Amino acid sequence: MYIPAPLWAEIDLDAITHNVQRVLKLLAAGRERPPALMAVLKGDAYGHGAVAVAGAVLAAGAQWLGVSTLAEAMELREAGIEAPLLVFNPPLPDELASFPTYRLTATVADLAAARQLAPACHLQVDTGLGRFGADIATAAAILAEQPVQGIYTHLGVFDLPELRFRFTRFRELLDRLQASGHRPALAHAAASSSLLLEPATRLDLVRAGNLLYGVCPEGCVPSGLDLRDVWRLRARVVAIRQVPAGARVGYGAEHRFRRPARVAVVPAGFADGVGLEPAGRMDRPRVLLRRLVRLILQRAGYALPPANGGVEIRGRPVNRVGRQGMAHTLVDATAFSDLTPGEPVTLYARRATVNARVPRVYLRDGLPVAARTGVPRPMTLIDDVPQRGETP
Repeated sequence: MYIPAPLWAEIDLDAITHNVQRVLKLLAAGRERPPALMAVLKGDAYGHGAVAVAGAVLAAGAQWLGVSTLAEAMELREAGIEAPLLVFNPPLPDELASFPTYRLTATVADLAAARQLAPACHLQVDTGLGRFGADIATAAAILAEQPVQGIYTHLGVFDLPELRFRFTRFRELLDRLQASGHRPALAHAAASSSLLLEPATRLDLVRAGNLLYGVCPEGCVPSGLDLRDVWRLRARVVAIRQVPAGARVGYGAEHRFRRPARVAVVPAGFADGVGLEPAGRMDRPRVLLRRLVRLILQRAGYALPPANGGVEIRGRPVNRVGRQGMAHTLVDATAFSDLTPGEPVTLYARRATVNARVPRVYLRDGLPVAARTGVPRPMTLIDDVPQRGETP
């Protein structure tokens, strides 16, 4: 399969299948009735491509899918995905009519929304994350008046005492609802980190995102789960330049070579999501500490993958030179005297930030079986939904 692009991401569908099955095995251990698995596909399946990943995780045993927005859910339905699908963001007023039309399960946090969307909705309870959701007392009052299919919370912490404190509040609410006959059929609290840190959070359903893509969150022990990385970002070198000693390259002429060198031009930059710095101020102690620890480990001889924006040629990390460009990265390829334009290299980037226009190539048994070109397609809208500012 030929992909007419100098930059693409390879997604290993076999690795996704493996990771789903490993999580399911963990959930089944010691349980007569293990919880169902919801595969989280928010952010275009963390950048991997939601439609293709949905097919893979459902075939591997996931029973539910979870996304953040109505648009993400509509994309899956229009692609023929029929599995139960929970939208995490509470619907806006002009989105309400789309939920029954697309057979979606909504997140609600108030009685009015619950009445309008029941039973196909899950009531979210805020146990401390502070984004949205009803508080404990309000949740109990809503369910006393309006039955819904599910109830859930997002714990959102990695400190075990705090996680247990938040989960205990949710568990106590479930116990009160059970006693009063108002407990919904599905209750869920565990996401990737919490299902590992505290097995008690695995209720009727668990939500797994990072784990399915081979990314270990807080609390993950890679050897215990035997996860496989799903993602590889690749590019073809588009030019090789010989530069003399003393030459300056890149924007602002910030990098100066002390000796003759070969510079390889890689067609990827911050417009593609490559080389973006982590969110937050760079003078924060945690960020500085992370960089210091990384530097110490590298100096001690540990083989660490390159940081965001790093490049590997033939499996060996090379130095990026000059300021990161919007569409290009310059690397020192002096050690590779036979490197020629067209040879593929590997890049490191936060996969969820890699531009959706970068093609995704899907592999089975190491061979391409499908591709998404990255060209967005129009989304069908519902004609009778009032536009913002219009009167229904």
